[in-house]
Amino acid sequence: MPRSVPRVTDEQLRAATLTRLHELAVVPAPLEQEAARAAIVQGWWRADGLGDVHVDAVGNVLARLRRGTTGRRVLVAAHLDTVFPADVDHALRTGTDGRLHGPGVGDNTVAVAALAELRHLVPGEGDGHDVWLVATVGEEGLGNLRGAKHLVATHDDLAAFVAVEGAMLGRISLAGNGSVRARVDVHGPGGHSWSDRDRDSAVHAAARAIALLAAERPTREEAWSWHVASVTGGGDINVLAAHASFTLEIRAPGTFVLAALETRARELVAAGAAGLAWEWTELGRRPGGAIATDHPLARAATAAHDAHGCAWILEDAGTDANAALGAGLAALTVGLADGEGLHTLEEWLDPARIPLGLRVLADLLVVAAAAD
Repeated sequence: MPRSVPRVTDEQLRAATLTRLHELAVVPAPLEQEAARAAIVQGWWRADGLGDVHVDAVGNVLARLRRGTTGRRVLVAAHLDTVFPADVDHALRTGTDGRLHGPGVGDNTVAVAALAELRHLVPGEGDGHDVWLVATVGEEGLGNLRGAKHLVATHDDLAAFVAVEGAMLGRISLAGNGSVRARVDVHGPGGHSWSDRDRDSAVHAAARAIALLAAERPTREEAWSWHVASVTGGGDINVLAAHASFTLEIRAPGTFVLAALETRARELVAAGAAGLAWEWTELGRRPGGAIATDHPLARAATAAHDAHGCAWILEDAGTDANAALGAGLAALTVGLADGEGLHTLEEWLDPARIPLGLRVLADLLVVAAAAD
């Protein structure tokens, strides 16, 4: 397979990435508040000499890494946003084992910090497709892949889409789990907790619905999930709740499975809230899809890992690549480094293998950029 061009040492790659990681990690980037990070990234990429650096209509930062000849492009994307609110302490801490601890450090700050280091590994021009770096917005939570969806909708020249997740090195995702996010509102008559004790409470009805959903929890081996993320409702201690609500996410790799799960969830809500009025409001939807294991992009990813002695497994995920997969485009997700505790305050990242992740990614992009 074609290989990247190693023009820097591993230590140089790691040091440059860590310098940017420390600068970016302390800047909060909850959903719809990514602009401060975007400005930093835009400044970096301009200083790096990348081409056509700009911010698009929804806030994604784009830059050309490689100029090709086909008029088509490969996008390599890492998301700017994190799941943590701005009032969380974003300071990074280094443990005695060398691991970095901090909110969003692995998901996905390190990937954004590292992207431009690819300029040292991927030739800046040649036959084949352009390669563009993108720092996307709206990947997490109810962003519902807003940035990636915009890229897919506004570029009809996409040859491939590679999503990069910071703490997933050695995990290749060819399938993107689709998801439905919804809010369920239950309405009851309300009343006095004693004199109207024969009436149902909206909180009780919501709790029954949640219990029914929880009773049908999947096993680890089953390829679907649902969970209740938040619950609200009720009022004073001696008032029957006239309203209660909860939010629900359903995930599955296939459109038909996802639709069946949504139908089943509605049935369980109806059973739990029987006798009271209830409403289902969709909050967002992520498309799903997959490429085959023998797809050229999949083969390029596995070969790049093999070429650098990086052990790998295939696993489903839900990332920016979903937007492209849902549109029938070639897309996958790869990782950059090692870490755990994602979406928790115990999140950590081991920077030791960042250079390996970058070299694997560079080899993948060199092959993906080759003309069809």
